[in-house]
Amino acid sequence: MEKKNSTAQNKGIVYIVAVVMLVTVIVIAVVSAIGTANRTDSKIGVGTEDAVITGGKRTDTQKNTGDSTTKDTEAKDKTTNTVKDDTDNSTDVSAPLEFCLPVRGYISKDYSMDMPVYSLTMNDYRAHSGLDIQATVGSAVSVVASGEITNRYTDPFMGICVEVSHGGGLVSRYMNLGPEYPKDAEVGCKVYGGQTIGCVGESAALEAADTSHLHFEMLKDGKHANPLSYIDIEPMSDEYKE
Repeated sequence: MEKKNSTAQNKGIVYIVAVVMLVTVIVIAVVSAIGTANRTDSKIGVGTEDAVITGGKRTDTQKNTGDSTTKDTEAKDKTTNTVKDDTDNSTDVSAPLEFCLPVRGYISKDYSMDMPVYSLTMNDYRAHSGLDIQATVGSAVSVVASGEITNRYTDPFMGICVEVSHGGGLVSRYMNLGPEYPKDAEVGCKVYGGQTIGCVGESAALEAADTSHLHFEMLKDGKHANPLSYIDIEPMSDEYKE
């Protein structure tokens, strides 16, 4: 009888232990599930504000941010390109230049760097680096486009010369000038297209035998260029045309 009671007690204990273990497993599983859910909610919560702004598309938010940065950079670049650089006194070249005639007259000698032309003074054939525009001594000489007077000097062959920088490596050169010039045409002065910077003279020893004229040159990045690529010769005065 005692043996049966002992066996029953043992079974009861085993049953209780089993129930306790089952409950423990269930509790652990529930706690683990709650923890996982909390972690998932925490991750989902990251960037919630961005998701609300963009309709839940994170990629749109990142794209908009990138576009904004690009626009800011482009705006800074545009500002940099249009601001005149005062450190080197260069001319603002953001607007296209408008060219006019340096003096009205007949072109007595063309630009010819590839084919030598006859020099009456030197009695030989040589390259001609500019245009000779026939005009009476004392005729006003105008700058062909806006820029800055960067040099005024006397060349032993081409006489009194003036150089004007128009920015972007473009320079106009006026030679065989007279000594007179306006006060607002000193070196360093800003000038506009059509402004008088001097007058036709007879100072060029290399072209002394030619009819009085302006020797006019254009240079791009330090190399001679054909002035007719920049100025229109149609308005030239008829009185000098053949």
